Amino acid sequence: MMKYIVQFKKWLLDKPGFIYRLYFLVLVLGILGFVDYKYALSSWPLLRFLGAVSIIKSSSDLILFWTFLVIILYTIETYRLRDETYSLAQATLEANRSAHQPGLTMRWMRPNNGDWVLILTNQGKGTALNIEIVTDNNEFEIDCGGVNAIYQGDAIGVDIKKDNRKLTHEEIDTLSESPLNVVIKFSSMENLSSLFSTKIEVKNPPHAKITETHWR
Repeated sequence: MMKYIVQFKKWLLDKPGFIYRLYFLVLVLGILGFVDYKYALSSWPLLRFLGAVSIIKSSSDLILFWTFLVIILYTIETYRLRDETYSLAQATLEANRSAHQPGLTMRWMRPNNGDWVLILTNQGKGTALNIEIVTDNNEFEIDCGGVNAIYQGDAIGVDIKKDNRKLTHEEIDTLSESPLNVVIKFSSMENLSSLFSTKIEVKNPPHAKITETHWR
């Protein structure tokens, strides 16, 4: 007997379709209670109890009871569908944002095996706007030549400056001991109100390491 009770409990409480099984069970119990109350056909204690406590005293009561259950089920399903629709809309919105999300990074490169150049690259999938680059050392600045937007896949060379002049090779080499912590701030065409950023530790070439991103 216990085995069947456990199986019934598992069947009833299994999450997929739970509300439908509960609805079906309540409906069956209500009908059985009405039948036993109306006709007193059963000798089972459970059905006699259902007949005694049943609020369904007539056929019209049975119809009202069934209608009540339908309304309850409809209400629950409406709330469930609303939540699922909201979750789907949020996921779609996030996917659309990710599909057009820019992402700026910075690294040392040697074009045509020449001098090392610090390159600012858009590795994302959208245009980066309102670009601002700051460092943790007020003596230095990163000059991107007035560029305020970088398209997907594009890159520009930037200069490290001190006192409004470009650093010499010897001064750049000193970054091995005192690296610059650089923060690149930018926004996207799809979300101008949000500010994204990339934090990079810049040392002497070829060392430039991304330490944190707020766009992936």
